[in-house]
Amino acid sequence: EIRKDLVDFCNQVCENVGLGPDLQFVHVSAIDFLQSSLSSSSSPMDSKPVDILIALHACDTATDDALFNGIQSNSTIIISAPCCHKQVRQEMIQGFHQGRGILPDIQNELDSEFDLGQESKSHRSRPILRNVMKHGILLERQAELVTDAIRSTLLEMKGYQAKVFEFVNSEHTAKNLLITAVRKTEPKSVDAQKLRELEALCGFYGIHNQRLADLLEIKLG
Repeated sequence: EIRKDLVDFCNQVCENVGLGPDLQFVHVSAIDFLQSSLSSSSSPMDSKPVDILIALHACDTATDDALFNGIQSNSTIIISAPCCHKQVRQEMIQGFHQGRGILPDIQNELDSEFDLGQESKSHRSRPILRNVMKHGILLERQAELVTDAIRSTLLEMKGYQAKVFEFVNSEHTAKNLLITAVRKTEPKSVDAQKLRELEALCGFYGIHNQRLADLLEIKLG
């Protein structure tokens, strides 16, 4: 947790109820936690392995940092409830206005249907997504689904059996999707089929960068 006041409060509660030091909260980001855990120097948690990683409503790319932490630590189980999918939303907006993305066969059909001139084609937005992109709430939900589809696919590519499902009724919170991953195999190489599927998904939405993919050094196109 990066909010020190919250960390101090939680650690004080642990002390008050007799759970400290067996249960402790650490003031550190997920990435810094991973780097210190993998180093030979002092770790916030004395270099103990991360058997089960749980990330609840880690904002935006903090969820990706946590997932990366679990993958790199070879965690047996990863549980994550994502929140605030801002990065991919911005990628989608930029891709839409720059006219990037869309599979070539679909784009060719659009060029023909809308009779775009060559100059217009270099600065076009994509008609197929126009009625989604113009409504903020639809864009937000589309970005959420696409982001978590990317994350679950990346987890599968790293040897996990991944599932995405609703874990609490939407009347309690709109952020009610849960990603779970159980390690099944140790991947020896990138799954070419899954990589093609991922590239096609990101290509359709014009997504060039996504935090977890960047951390895993997997190019999206």
